[in-house]
Amino acid sequence: TPAAEVVANVRKIVERFQSESPRTKLYVQSVFPVNDSFKKYAAKHGRHDADIVAVNKGLQALCAEKGIVYIDLWTPLADKNGKLRADLTNDGLHLMGEGYIARRGAALCEIERSARSETKGSARMRALPFTLFRAYSTHCTRSTGSPAGSGLGSKSE
Repeated sequence: TPAAEVVANVRKIVERFQSESPRTKLYVQSVFPVNDSFKKYAAKHGRHDADIVAVNKGLQALCAEKGIVYIDLWTPLADKNGKLRADLTNDGLHLMGEGYIARRGAALCEIERSARSETKGSARMRALPFTLFRAYSTHCTRSTGSPAGSGLGSKSE
């Protein structure tokens, strides 16, 4: 399936980094939702919602297996119907300014969570992530229900 092929290719990349650069901290982000109510890309990309959900579930499982950080971008970018929020795009596929801000905030939240869990014993190492990401801490929330980034149980507006 297309989803399995995407996940297999990401696996190859992850395994190569882990083999050739084992100290490199890896982050894998989910695939964004799309919004087929915008006509420009609807025919080509609008029919792939199920594939995107499958890719995100596969990426999340891969990250859990490999011990790397999965960054859920689906949840903050999706509307209650699992479509890319209309206020974040002007074509249903690409983000505009507010979309990039939402993406950045979600990514920084996951990076902060990761840094906190890795540096519990080191005050020196904790200081940098907490200072750097303090502004985003209040925005770091996790949806409940289905796995993050699955496209199910996404936050509603």
